Amino acid sequence: MQNEDEKFKLSLAFQNLYHISESLLPENRDPIRILDLTENNLTGSSDLKFLIDFVNLKTLILDKNQIQSNIRLPYMNSLTTLWVNHNKIENLAIFIQNIEISCPNLTYLSMINNKAAPSYFNGGTLAEYNDYRLYVISRLGKLKMLDD
Repeated sequence: MQNEDEKFKLSLAFQNLYHISESLLPENRDPIRILDLTENNLTGSSDLKFLIDFVNLKTLILDKNQIQSNIRLPYMNSLTTLWVNHNKIENLAIFIQNIEISCPNLTYLSMINNKAAPSYFNGGTLAEYNDYRLYVISRLGKLKMLDD
């Protein structure tokens, strides 16, 4: 059975985009619950401002972009899932501070394969991995799942 939100998914994945132009977006963005921007060239510094119009967005997928620690998301009260796997996030404190402010109801965050998310797979030690997890969990109080 298809997830109810899947009917309200917009995918702009695998398009090598550096920004999202208005012509790529539907006029009415209210129904969109899932937005997939996988494998583009978005940095998150100013190219995600358009998200302010996605007031009911629950899931944002930004895997394999150029997202950096200083990501700037608009306030997104409905967002519960954020995937930023395989990006260029290096400073965990800055990244989490920005996400904490922008996404107060985040329950699922995946940051796999970013320097700020040490693991066995990217050369991190067990101590670094544990510190990373404890820090993120302590800052994002509604988080139920981190990475896997």
